[in-house]
Amino acid sequence: MKFYDCSTAPSPRRARIFIAEKGLEVETIEIDLRNGEQMAPAFRAINANCTVPSA
Repeated sequence: MKFYDCSTAPSPRRARIFIAEKGLEVETIEIDLRNGEQMAPAFRAINANCTVPSA
């Protein structure tokens, strides 16, 4: 599983806490919301709502 994350957003933070508490190893891909990276066609193909977290 890949975890699409933004270190400054609150919702992905909750998911990171859960992942850490469970001791899971998950590939994390940082998405830069400030620069609109979530609006790129490549990310829209993953999540049509353009939101993080996404897996």
